[in-house]
Amino acid sequence: MNSLSFGANSQHGIIEDAGADPRPVSTVITTYNHARFLAEAIESALGQTVVPAEVIVFDDGSTDDPDAVVRRYPGVRLIRQSNHGLAAARNTGWRAACGHYVVFLDADDRLMPEALAVNLQRFDEKPHAPSSTAAFTISMPGAGFGLLPTPDFLLKMRTNPSSRPTWSACTRGSCTGAIV
Repeated sequence: MNSLSFGANSQHGIIEDAGADPRPVSTVITTYNHARFLAEAIESALGQTVVPAEVIVFDDGSTDDPDAVVRRYPGVRLIRQSNHGLAAARNTGWRAACGHYVVFLDADDRLMPEALAVNLQRFDEKPHAPSSTAAFTISMPGAGFGLLPTPDFLLKMRTNPSSRPTWSACTRGSCTGAIV
């Protein structure tokens, strides 16, 4: 694993790593009453093969004390606001991020260890693309990771957008507009 330190002259707590990719990636983890999952999400962000420039946890008005979890991870920044919903939380997290790329992660999700590397590779392949997404794995309680969705589940995802699982996407910092 890479040796990490946090920049003394950085107002954002940028993670410094001699082997880091020169294109800084900010990881924004949104949470609302998901403190019980937050440690695993943070660890998945910090355990990337490409070290993120920063990890920001954005609390959208939780009552379950995500601050207690975030305090265990030096350099991970916590931003709080009263509850305004996921889109508002992501928009505020995006504005707070200082990386050239931004990855959004919900507190109850995990990044695979090479998620940032794969997304950066996709940007190298398509330099004008505004965003990149990678495959995701659906896991259900008791089934473990790698569960393949049934055809009925896939049909439901296509026909009912509100039933779609969320996943993280890497977005260029130069994109404009809001996340909806």
